[in-house]
Amino acid sequence: MDTKRNLRYFTAPLISPYTVIGLVVAIAGFVVCRLFMSEIQWVAFIGLVVMVIGICIIVYGVGRKSKPSDLDFQIYEKVKYLDETAQKRHEVYESHFSRIIRPVHLKGYDYLTEGIIFKKGTDNKNRTNVYNAAVLYFTDDTMYVYGKHFSLTDDLFDKEIVGKYKLTDLDHAEIVDDVFVYTRDEKYPYRVNIHSFRVVANDGKDAVMMSVDYGADMDTACEQINRVIQVAKERANA
Repeated sequence: MDTKRNLRYFTAPLISPYTVIGLVVAIAGFVVCRLFMSEIQWVAFIGLVVMVIGICIIVYGVGRKSKPSDLDFQIYEKVKYLDETAQKRHEVYESHFSRIIRPVHLKGYDYLTEGIIFKKGTDNKNRTNVYNAAVLYFTDDTMYVYGKHFSLTDDLFDKEIVGKYKLTDLDHAEIVDDVFVYTRDEKYPYRVNIHSFRVVANDGKDAVMMSVDYGADMDTACEQINRVIQVAKERANA
């Protein structure tokens, strides 16, 4: 993972010094080239060279930081084998899965970790420098959790999410709505509506708690999890 370029994506100004310098040099070269093209051709050629140098400076400045598509690709590479790893880690495979609920996949940029960096991209997508993804597997009596929690800007922040819970020890699943306030610019803080997927144990502690990309599938997952918890408890009390 190219953490240095990723960090520049989140922290570099929209217009970098390289862009400004390159633009000035390119314009100067273009002006010289136009002025002397028909009179002193060798001077015009120098102007053309200067213009090309300016363009190269601009390209270099742009290339020093990751693009949104670069971040998306790095995340994909990091989590693409999540299902296979989860099944091997817990030694739970499809033949063991509950028939009344399919595996639940959770993913999204992390807004809950302290000290995260936020940026709204040129593609109009909100991102932070920390990402989490997990899969929840269910057998008739147990929920298995496996996931990844990692930083795009720090190679040392790379954690596994691992858990195993009896369904009878769980209380419910829910979506928690909140507002994330980013205060890098204290005068104009940026507010983002965020959603977290939460599975609560009987003792009130979180079995799962992570910010996710919200959609109707998340509401459906909560309903299904609550149903299998109810069924497990009814079976245990029968």
